[in-house]
Parts: sequence; structure tokens; C-alpha cells
Amino acid sequence: LLSLTRMRLSGRMQMEAFSLPDAISQALASVAQRANEKSIAVTSNVESSVGQVVAHEFSINAMITNLLFNALKYTPENQSVHLDAKGYDDHVQMDVSDTGIGIPAQELENVFDEFFRGSNAQKIERDGSGLGLSIVKQIVERHHGKISAISQEGQGSTFTVILPKDCSTPVCL
Repeated sequence: LLSLTRMRLSGRMQMEAFSLPDAISQALASVAQRANEKSIAVTSNVESSVGQVVAHEFSINAMITNLLFNALKYTPENQSVHLDAKGYDDHVQMDVSDTGIGIPAQELENVFDEFFRGSNAQKIERDGSGLGLSIVKQIVERHHGKISAISQEGQGSTFTVILPKDCSTPVCL
């Protein structure tokens, strides 16, 4: 959080080429213990077309990890979370889907607001600041990407992130 706050305040990010599949693997490894504790199956499909991206590696890793931890937090035991990544000519798309509690339809538009937590999320999980998805959105926007969410209460949610493959241009800095 401190590193992301510094990035936000300075307005600068060091862009570098790195393997997005490796970053996804690291994020998956970092959530494995929590998934095991809840007996949640975490699966992934990372197409070979994803490859390398030019971005701020630390923040991209934090974004993926945050989306996965969030999915795990609101998914009941013995359910599942899935990450799907596809590469296109100039961008990548990552979808993090869960079979969790979902987000009430009337609250979905606020899910990326700072300090917002869904009413059903507050009932089952006391811990949480309501900053995680806001930080994810800031990271995505700093990379000139897009994020969206679809959800059905009681059935789960899917968060979709679309990022350019090369964010080394001055417009991304």
C-alpha cells in the first residue's frame, strides 16, 4: 500500500518489460495458502499469446494479487476462483471469476469507489477497508487500461481487466 501511495503521489512509474504469465504465477502462488485454508479451488488458463508486457511490474502484480484475494475473501469454502488471461495484438485481457456472494445490482456501480464495501460483504466479513478495488482501478487507469465487473448476487462475480501490452509511451508515465 505504501509503494502504491508513493506511485500515486509522485505520478511516476518505471515501465519495464516482464513476463505477464510469470507475474500471474507469482500472484497465484501468493494466494495459495489462503485458498487451501478455505478449500477453494483456484484455477487458471493463461494463453501463450499473453507473453511479455511493458508496464510497472510491482503494481501489476499487486493488482492481480488483490483481485485474487478479493475473490477468495468473498467465496465460500469448497467453491472456486478462476483466472483467465488472453493476449491480443496490442492488449491483454484478464478475467478473475469467483463463485462467491456476488455484488447487489444496485451497488455494482460503486464497487471501485474508495472505502466502498457491498452491504452483503459487510455482513459476512468485518475486516476490510474498501480500498482494494479502488487501488486496482487506479493501477489499471495508470496503465491506460480498463476495468469492469459483472456480478449476480449469490452467484459470484467476474472482474475484467484490459491492459495495453506496451505502456512505455509518455502518455502512460
